[in-house]
Amino acid sequence: MNDTMVFKELPCEVGPVELLEFGKKLSHHIDTVAGIQAAKKQSASEFKAMEEKAVEEMTATARVISTGIQYRDVECRVMFDHRRGIVETFRCDTAEIVDVRRMKDYERQISIPLSDDEATESESEDATSLDGSDPETETAPVESVTLSNGTDSVTLSIKNRG
Repeated sequence: MNDTMVFKELPCEVGPVELLEFGKKLSHHIDTVAGIQAAKKQSASEFKAMEEKAVEEMTATARVISTGIQYRDVECRVMFDHRRGIVETFRCDTAEIVDVRRMKDYERQISIPLSDDEATESESEDATSLDGSDPETETAPVESVTLSNGTDSVTLSIKNRG
């Protein structure tokens, strides 16, 4: 007779020491599964955020294609028309008027000197003499003053009562 040794998986009773070892293994497997599920949840939220961003960009691009318009920062000039009491905004690239509105009360104010001292200070800062002499040592009587805001100007004439 030929005898052969084989291993066969059969039920065996597990003792208390082995049960304790299996308990530790089970605890480790539970922690591993919980970690994997947490990573899956984190990845899902990251993928959801990436997907939402891609959908947002896709929608914006489709809107440009369907309307033929894209909003961009364009250099504009704002002009204050005190005569008509309006503020106009022009595109610098096309000179097209993009906005017209009424002036606000504070925009209607024109800056003028409040006293003779302030007028003298601002005039002496801006004054230049053609002959190279110091403008502060030479004083000439002022007959008129012109105020300008870049678009409009006002000239005030001063009468000498002497």
